[in-house]
Amino acid sequence: MEHLRPFVITNLSATELEDIRLFGRMKVYAVVSISSGPPTSYNTEFTTHVDMEGNNNPRWNTVTDFKLHDPSLQNNLLYLNFNFHCRRTLGDKFIGRVSVPINSLLAMISGKRTASQAVRYPVMTLSGETHGFVHFCFDLGTQIVHWDRNNRLRSGSHQQQQM
Repeated sequence: MEHLRPFVITNLSATELEDIRLFGRMKVYAVVSISSGPPTSYNTEFTTHVDMEGNNNPRWNTVTDFKLHDPSLQNNLLYLNFNFHCRRTLGDKFIGRVSVPINSLLAMISGKRTASQAVRYPVMTLSGETHGFVHFCFDLGTQIVHWDRNNRLRSGSHQQQQM
């Protein structure tokens, strides 16, 4: 039996990313992942579509839904990672990354009644400098979901709220 909590990311965007192209517009996509903790049978990585219009200020209108391992969350073992890449004809190029302890996100919403919290974090480039920001809203479900070996819901539930 796994103890999982729903974690939803919405309104994902970035601003002022480093422009790594000499010519043309940047076509940016993000790889969003959860790291550390034991592996689960649920997605721990999600790749957005390529934003063809935003240049170094991309926006993605997607909802990313993860299931977090609750004991790992309580022990401060889980991190939310964003890796930004530029799509290019001769191979994609890394722009920068953000890594956020999920426990710090949990601390922001503890005791609040709001369904979603908006946050902003600086993007680190390969050289270690900050250049740009990632913006997103998140919601961490309050009920623990219990699953049996056949992936059937045993007790507890989570209904995704409309955003």
